Amino acid sequence: MSKMFGRFEIQGELGRGAMAIIYRGYDPKIERTLAIKTLRPEFSAHAEYRERFLTEAKAAGTLNHPHIVTIFDVGEV
Repeated sequence: MSKMFGRFEIQGELGRGAMAIIYRGYDPKIERTLAIKTLRPEFSAHAEYRERFLTEAKAAGTLNHPHIVTIFDVGEV
């Protein structure tokens, strides 16, 4: 059974960075496989890291390139 993250199914971990974990996910509502990037638990309790994460998502959302993932949503669960 898959774990849920909001409405998304977590299908496995893809990788880890200094501040975040990337998961393979699935959105059953639109039947789409996607990547889900989350702050690591040790950073998520700090407002400054959450703000940095949001700023990064906003910046990445302005980019359009075949080798850069598209940002569809950002928020807190």
